[in-house]
Amino acid sequence: MHRYHVTEIQDDDNSVSLRDSSGCFHVARAMTELPAVGTNLAGSLPGLGYRVLLCTLTSRVFRLTFERINCPPPPQH
Repeated sequence: MHRYHVTEIQDDDNSVSLRDSSGCFHVARAMTELPAVGTNLAGSLPGLGYRVLLCTLTSRVFRLTFERINCPPPPQH
C-alpha cells in the first residue's frame, strides 16, 4: 500500500494536494467528501484517474480522481 499525506485542500473545486511517502506531490479531485488537511491516507500507487484511498487512522474511504501526478509542491502561504 502506498502512503499519502493531505497538504492542502480547495473547497471551491474539491481539489486535494497530496504528498506521497516518496516526497512527490499529486493533485486529485474528491468525488464525495474532502479529507482534512493533515489526514494520512493509504491506497494504490499514484496514477491518473480514479483511486480509493483509506484514512490510516479511521479506515474511512475517500474516492479521488488523480488529475496531476509528480507535480511541483504547492506554494507556501
